[in-house]
Amino acid sequence: MSSIRVVLGMATSMNLEVEQLDVKTAFLHGDLEEEIYMEKPEGFVEKGKEKFVCKLKKSLYGLKQAPRQWYKKFDSFMMNNGFSKTTSDHCVFVKNFSDGKFIILLRYVDDMLIVGQDSTMINTLKLELSKSFAMKDLGPAKQILGIKIVRDRKEELIWLSQESYIEKVLERFNMNKAKPVGCPLVGHFKLSSNQCPTSEKDKEEMLKVPYASAVGSLMYAMVCTRPDIAHAVGMSMLDGFTDSDMAGDVDSWKSTSGYLMTFAGGAVAWQSKLQKCVALSTTEAEFIAITEACKEELWLKKFLQELGLKQEKYVLYCDSQSAIHLSKNSTFHSRSKHIDVRYHWIRDVLDSKLLQLEKVHTDDNISDMLTKTLSRDKHLKCRTLAGESIPCANYDSWMVYLPEGDFLSRIGPTEFFKVDTQYPLLDLEKYASLDAAREWRKLLDAILPMSAAAMALPPLSIRGDWGVLSTAATRYAPSLLKSFAQMGPQGALSATKLLRPFSEIVDSLELKEPFMQNWIDLLAFLLAGVTSNGMLSAEMVYMFAEWYKPGCSLEYPIHGTGAVVDALVRGLQKIGGRISFKSHVEIIVVENGRAVGVKLRSGQEVIPNRIKMTPQCESFMHLHLGFDAEGISEDLKIHHIVVNDWERGVDTDQNVVLISIPSVLSPDLAPPGKHVLHAYMPGTKPFGLWEGLDRKTAEYKELEAKRSEVLWRAVECAVGPGFDHEKCEVKLVGTPLTHQRFLRRNRGTYGPAIQASKGTFPRHSTPFPQLYCCGDSTFPGIGVPEVAASGAVVANSLVSVSQHLELLDAVGI
Repeated sequence: MSSIRVVLGMATSMNLEVEQLDVKTAFLHGDLEEEIYMEKPEGFVEKGKEKFVCKLKKSLYGLKQAPRQWYKKFDSFMMNNGFSKTTSDHCVFVKNFSDGKFIILLRYVDDMLIVGQDSTMINTLKLELSKSFAMKDLGPAKQILGIKIVRDRKEELIWLSQESYIEKVLERFNMNKAKPVGCPLVGHFKLSSNQCPTSEKDKEEMLKVPYASAVGSLMYAMVCTRPDIAHAVGMSMLDGFTDSDMAGDVDSWKSTSGYLMTFAGGAVAWQSKLQKCVALSTTEAEFIAITEACKEELWLKKFLQELGLKQEKYVLYCDSQSAIHLSKNSTFHSRSKHIDVRYHWIRDVLDSKLLQLEKVHTDDNISDMLTKTLSRDKHLKCRTLAGESIPCANYDSWMVYLPEGDFLSRIGPTEFFKVDTQYPLLDLEKYASLDAAREWRKLLDAILPMSAAAMALPPLSIRGDWGVLSTAATRYAPSLLKSFAQMGPQGALSATKLLRPFSEIVDSLELKEPFMQNWIDLLAFLLAGVTSNGMLSAEMVYMFAEWYKPGCSLEYPIHGTGAVVDALVRGLQKIGGRISFKSHVEIIVVENGRAVGVKLRSGQEVIPNRIKMTPQCESFMHLHLGFDAEGISEDLKIHHIVVNDWERGVDTDQNVVLISIPSVLSPDLAPPGKHVLHAYMPGTKPFGLWEGLDRKTAEYKELEAKRSEVLWRAVECAVGPGFDHEKCEVKLVGTPLTHQRFLRRNRGTYGPAIQASKGTFPRHSTPFPQLYCCGDSTFPGIGVPEVAASGAVVANSLVSVSQHLELLDAVGI
């Protein structure tokens, strides 16, 4: 199967033709080398020759020599026609032509794939094959070995799917109506031989359960393909990933090795297998896994080279630094001398430079899923549960305009230090100083190890009662303790700062560069509406872990944020829920001291007093614009940040402007040839300037025009010289009064301003049982993520602990 996936990946990356043939009665083509006799079939007995037998001249089905003789006959044909078979896989044949073109034929018994650049050459081979064998030309490959092949040549994509096979398996074992879940195995679930039936009655009952057949059916799907995998081709590079768990098998205490090989952007080979010996440490378990993965990658390397594909280096990635060190260090010592000598073969491979062994962050080790149960991306979990998907456009940067200069800021671990020829990235040495670059690296090195602890407790596990001891504390204590153990004593001590202001971490590192402090304050302010001295360290560390890890990117929903809302509403309705729009609460209905419902009346509302008591940010101003795209740069970025003056502070009035142009990534949000834009100043507009003003008066209009000037200047800076605000076809200015009116926020506030060192967020509960408060006034941060998290906490609190645990199992966390 690895050969098939590699050849298909190669065809996709090089835009090759892929044709399929089927040999009719393949085993009948074989030539016999021995004298073989058979009894005469019924009905062919001649009178007087009852004891005669038949001598076979050709191979037959059922003959043990038949497969071998068919192979030898076909092999001889291919050799005579100028093909050579690869030593890595004797069922793959290659022929190179003088003009640099080639043809690859891959045979699996009687199924064949022919791959090449020239359809004429392929047709010539088909013709020659048809002269010697009874062939059926199936045209472009659509299916092989029950695996459906779907190809999009324009987008350079290929999908391998066993959907039909899996549906048949589900029907066979009466699982076709079962409820799907987000993960194949939840984190706390362990299988053991102790769970086997012990009494004779239980054993008899178990005989009625087709467990072995079900496992065997699933193993075929596991070995052949993953139905959801897409070979999104960027470049044809072979990379390997390896991982292991530690004593995961509760019966033998053996560890599980896993490896996954990618080529042309997709998985082509993988394995999850129990190790043959008991590892005495995580380093030993990872070391053994590296050796097994190395053997597979060397085979793939040889196979690709025989197909004519070579690359500069072949890399095997591992997330264990100690195992990498053990693999590269030939010195034997007390901690490794007991390891079977065959596993030390990896050192010869590395010394010979056949492969390179490199470190990869645990979060980016895609072989993790082969050795342990993992949680899926939290956003994807929500979409899976709702049964709704949201197409998104990926991006990894935004434009920033600072007093030091304009640059394109990218996310990722090293982009902060680079310079782009088209857009100067934030080269710290250029815009600040060499010391700033060193301090940035020092900061990342200090806080990224804390991210495991910051992420160890999923927000979805929290509830507003004592049941949290079961759903959060007990369930996730092992992973939290494990993250502390991996961090070491010093790291674990640092993790205690997660509940303190982020400025304390910055101060402890003695970061003195003004630019660094300004940049950190800006990031904190954009996330939570407060600077780093009020930002909870856990929030900041979580964000850094997401933004500055290898391969990270951002997503913008196609069709805008409204698409997210629509998907959530559809998902809610699918499970019998209902959502009411434009429905203000007039009265909370209380019976016997418990909240049992609400009475609604359009145009009226109740604002709980507790929100007024919550420390809050100032309000903000908006610009909503629609303008012609003619004359505007085609390389316009979606997001822009403008800071006018560092000295005044990022949280002062008329200083920081944020701009979003969503039509850059989702053109359907505006009419053809147009752009839509949203600019705003977050949490810095004093409500007192507007309080008591009538929106219809000249005084209001004058203040609106004056206070929005900074927004217009920022838009002109971001959009470029082709922009003329006089020609905008849509102009909407929002003030703090607008915000107060449409979003019903007290004093038009941007959100809560509870500083980490000076206060805590109010609880979700109220004096009335069953009545809870949701929103970013009850959960750290500002905006939609915090509102969603607070809603999850309340929803969890309304159901039993067992139902809550069932939810966590269903989403696989």
